[in-house]
Amino acid sequence: MIPRPVLNLALRGLALAALLAAAGCADLGDDATVQGEALSFGQDVQPLLAANCTGCHSGASPSGGLRLDSVANMLTGGDSGSAIVAGAADSSLLMLRLEGGGNGIMPPTGALAPDQVERVRQWIDEGARNN
Repeated sequence: MIPRPVLNLALRGLALAALLAAAGCADLGDDATVQGEALSFGQDVQPLLAANCTGCHSGASPSGGLRLDSVANMLTGGDSGSAIVAGAADSSLLMLRLEGGGNGIMPPTGALAPDQVERVRQWIDEGARNN
């Protein structure tokens, strides 16, 4: 069963996506999305995480026991469990935190831009490949 906060967040995201698509405004801000190519961890996701997350979530004593410096570490997860569920962004704790659910938004210095959050979501939904 999907936790209620995750389900509510997913429904809001779907409603927003439907509105944007209907208005013809859906711009994910990523060439791979426009061209229909799969996103790359190394090119599309890892630089985003390195710039915003790995200051706290890497090294020998990462915050919450969670390292976000590799796909393997995200799948292993931290104190709260796996950060990502490959192929299921709506079930991924990383998305919950990036979108402000659960214990608050991450990173604590300020939310990522919507196109950045969508890039991570798309990568997870595509299977969170380590490429």
